[in-house]
Amino acid sequence: MSCNKDSPSDSTDSDTTVCRIGVKLPPFWPDQPALWFAQLGGQFALSNITTDATKFYHVISVPDYKYATEVEDIIMKPPTTDKYETLKQCSELTTRLSESKHQRCSQLLNRQKLEDRKPSQFLQRLRSLADNNIADDFFRSMWLNRLPGYL
Repeated sequence: MSCNKDSPSDSTDSDTTVCRIGVKLPPFWPDQPALWFAQLGGQFALSNITTDATKFYHVISVPDYKYATEVEDIIMKPPTTDKYETLKQCSELTTRLSESKHQRCSQLLNRQKLEDRKPSQFLQRLRSLADNNIADDFFRSMWLNRLPGYL
């Protein structure tokens, strides 16, 4: 953190301090934008960043070109207030880039494999795709059937 103190000698007002806080933002995760925003929220909290505009400008500096173009309208003409909240709460990045419910179900039912994950990591991935919309018994059976060596 770097701070510059501005204290005019002829002023009786209190000193003005401007501080810059370095924030380490994760790269944009196009397959999990809602999780990415949650991570950003943690980084902003740790850095004590509460100003909407500061959050907004940090956020728009991260996504690559192909993802930034998805929200070009907001980047080029941000609202006068609630800039960050427009991206986050209205979920512009999330809405425009997230998989549809149909795509998530298809991936859950057909394409998701254990790969190099631990069974617990695989289970967590399946749960995130299911979005609490599948009965536990069916979900458990599907998970067990995809584990190697399960008969």
